[in-house]
Amino acid sequence: MSARKMFKQNQGVTSSPKSRLLGFATLLGLVTLFVFAFFLTDPDVRLHPTTGEEIGQFDAVRLLYLHVPMAIIGPYLAPLVGAVASVGYLIKRTPWWDVTANAAIEVGTIFCGLVLVQGSIWGRPVWNTWWEWGDVRIMTTLILFLMLFTWLVLHRFRLGWLEKESLEQEALTAIAERRAEATTNEEETS
Repeated sequence: MSARKMFKQNQGVTSSPKSRLLGFATLLGLVTLFVFAFFLTDPDVRLHPTTGEEIGQFDAVRLLYLHVPMAIIGPYLAPLVGAVASVGYLIKRTPWWDVTANAAIEVGTIFCGLVLVQGSIWGRPVWNTWWEWGDVRIMTTLILFLMLFTWLVLHRFRLGWLEKESLEQEALTAIAERRAEATTNEEETS
């Protein structure tokens, strides 16, 4: 069944009730997250026990409301979904698994990149540096980001190669059909 027929059959609704519920829960979670991050959370300010100087993360603590969920989705959840979907594609060879793997890796790449950027923004006021090359968490996240990005590039290349191969096959099929027609016409005329 074509996508257009399915769309008409569902009367313009392309989602299931469960996916709409998931979308609503996600939207509610994002609104809650932003309310906590920007309105309900006070800046992290403490007094140093001996000097009495103000210390803490100050307003940078609010970034953690975005950073931690993205750090769970980007480096952990999305690559796991991509790996499971890739194994599913190797077993079933259906496009659904391939599309699911690609979508998960795309989301993982974006969130992993955002985790690196947010971590740098958070690290400047807290650690007094934008980037700490010796921190294992930062470096493994960077390596994972580069691996996910490479996966996307190779997947795009593979799709381009498959499309080129199918175009070549179509061209060869068309040539073979023309030759068959020409041979049939020659036999009829002689």
